[in-house]
Amino acid sequence: MPDELVSILVAAHNALPFIKLQHAQMEKFRDRTSFKYWVWDNASKDGTVEWLRRNGIAHHSCPNPTTTHSQSLRGLIEKTTTPYVCYMDVDAFPVKAGWLDEAVAALDHKTLIAGLSAYTGWRLFVHPSFLVVRRDSCQKLKLEPTEVREGALYYDVGSKMSEQVETAGFGIRFLGSANFPVEHLPRWYQKVCHLHGATAILNKQGHPEDQIKRIVAEHKKKLQMFGVWDQFQQFVRESLPSNVNGGRYLDPIVPAK
Repeated sequence: MPDELVSILVAAHNALPFIKLQHAQMEKFRDRTSFKYWVWDNASKDGTVEWLRRNGIAHHSCPNPTTTHSQSLRGLIEKTTTPYVCYMDVDAFPVKAGWLDEAVAALDHKTLIAGLSAYTGWRLFVHPSFLVVRRDSCQKLKLEPTEVREGALYYDVGSKMSEQVETAGFGIRFLGSANFPVEHLPRWYQKVCHLHGATAILNKQGHPEDQIKRIVAEHKKKLQMFGVWDQFQQFVRESLPSNVNGGRYLDPIVPAK
């Protein structure tokens, strides 16, 4: 049996500032629930693997940058044996004590997955930015990270797993929102914060410039709200110039008078 109760599984590509923030916040808000942090790196060029190695963090380095999110998570599952599995997006991070304790405690013989909520346009589901599940539930219902497109409908890891659980007659539990606007939810409500679209901005995948500016502004509000904006900027600066798009997150440097 492993010493840890939970394996936290994260897939990343050129997202070192977010890995540093996520890891720092996990250590800051370490709960009673023991865990091991795992990162699957998909051919990053920003020093991610070197940083993980220096800090003794469990990881797998994949040379293929086209490996999908679900393929990466399935690869990590095979390396772990803990009773619970926690999937996290690399741009999600704890912001309050109890974040992992609460999720594990929410699971029982009726409630099989718990985490942040999201809405697809036709249903609510537990978002893979923070999704906790018992390993025996995965084995019983054959739950695994899967991305599926059925006609006009796209199921990501969380929406597909949520549908499988509810179709089998079991429940899901929401512990906050994955995509909340900062002005709509009180700070105490969130124990995990998700910066939706953040890694796509770092890698500049298909976003027009005006949309990037709007998303970055929303991310900045959330990071300031939880008191980690300055720390995050430091992590971004440490990753430059290998990831030049990270500079979009930096405040202009004001020369000293």
